[in-house]
Amino acid sequence: MYKSIRFPAFILVIILLAAILAACTTPEVTTGTTGAATTATSATTTAKTSRELITLNWYAGNTNASPGLQENMYWTKILEEDLGIKLNVISGTDEIINAYIASGDLPDMGLIYKSDDFQNAYNADLLVNFDDYIDLIPSVLVNYPAGSLQFQRDRYADGGLHSLPSGAQTVFKTYGGSEYYMRVDFPYYLEYVEANGEPELKDYEDFLPILKSIQDAHPTNDDGQAAYGMSIFAEWDGSTVGYGDWISEQYGVIYKDFAEIDMDSLTYQSIFDDDSVYKRTLKLLYDANQLGILDPDSMTQTWNDYMAKVDARRIYSTYCFYANDFTRCLPYVNLNTVDYTGPAYLGNGSGSWGFYISANSDYVERCCEFFNYVINEDNWWRLKFGNQGEFWDINSDGQVYVTEKGQNMEKDSTVLFEDGGSLILNSAICNWNTRFIDWCVVNKTYGANYSTASWPTRDVSMKTDNQKIWVTYISDK
Repeated sequence: MYKSIRFPAFILVIILLAAILAACTTPEVTTGTTGAATTATSATTTAKTSRELITLNWYAGNTNASPGLQENMYWTKILEEDLGIKLNVISGTDEIINAYIASGDLPDMGLIYKSDDFQNAYNADLLVNFDDYIDLIPSVLVNYPAGSLQFQRDRYADGGLHSLPSGAQTVFKTYGGSEYYMRVDFPYYLEYVEANGEPELKDYEDFLPILKSIQDAHPTNDDGQAAYGMSIFAEWDGSTVGYGDWISEQYGVIYKDFAEIDMDSLTYQSIFDDDSVYKRTLKLLYDANQLGILDPDSMTQTWNDYMAKVDARRIYSTYCFYANDFTRCLPYVNLNTVDYTGPAYLGNGSGSWGFYISANSDYVERCCEFFNYVINEDNWWRLKFGNQGEFWDINSDGQVYVTEKGQNMEKDSTVLFEDGGSLILNSAICNWNTRFIDWCVVNKTYGANYSTASWPTRDVSMKTDNQKIWVTYISDK
């Protein structure tokens, strides 16, 4: 049963993460491992003097980041020109971060997810105290609320700012919504309806026989590869099965560690309770496996594996974060995607996620300059969308819009920026899996947020044939 105990507000906040980069300078390309200190000049600009081009190691944690030296892409060129910095992205696991801490040496800077890891790194004297460099990060003070910084200080015995919140801001945002619907391969669903009539969809369990029928009729994709009714991936699992969490959110609950939070009542229960939605979702996955429609790679495959299968039309239902042109939302009676309109105040992961700089880095001040640069609305805009005139531009009314090339870039990963990189596969957010300014923040320069779908100039008439068929179907229901 749900307990009528109020959750502390900070545990209810889930962030999307946010923000990244821009300014200007021509770096002198050199090699070497020690760096000259450079300071940022203000909250909205960076130093414009030449400096050696250095490589900083960015620890991305156990996320779907793209590891390795980041180069030959539109955003890497911006970083090199404005900051004289290249990034070497390091993906991690619980074992890897523990090994780094045990060795007494962390990568130059990055993102840590777990409070215990931060405490262990702090106890080993591996974390820079940002308070000692506060004059180098004025943009952080401008863009992150003071309370979110104090929350970080309260985590450490000395009260120092040894970590920065990841994407904290005071904009109120909607949580849930259509992202968490059941999506089913719509052309094949219409085949099912034609043969069997309209199904009664009350709960997510009602999709299982439909997906079984679809998989029986289409056991492979057009290229002869095995296809499945359902699939999940294990790469983002934590204290719970990650995709189990996200499927469960269709019933108006969210998760923090082993707590299942009801967003209607703001009460919670254990995920281990017999009546938890989480247990119900695990039963759903078990039943799917018993029916033979759960991808056998579900417990071992990565996010990239999963995306590749979705792109190849090898998965006939998707839930959140990724889809293809065939899978469409199908509402059901007891779907309950509750809107949580609280501010994303403390940062992602209820405040447990955070950015750090290694006390052993040779480039502490350059790392500070990096954070001052990326936690900035205009810099993040450029790092996300590139420079004006390619993916985006400004019309005669002063409104930002997506160009014709930009529209093609959003649909086709082979359409690249002039300086390299795909908006879909190689953007800064994709390669780091990190955002420093939340997408819902309205950029003060351009009067729009960081989701092009919400721009006033967005042409909503441009739909694929599958979208048009789906719109007609839903409108007639």
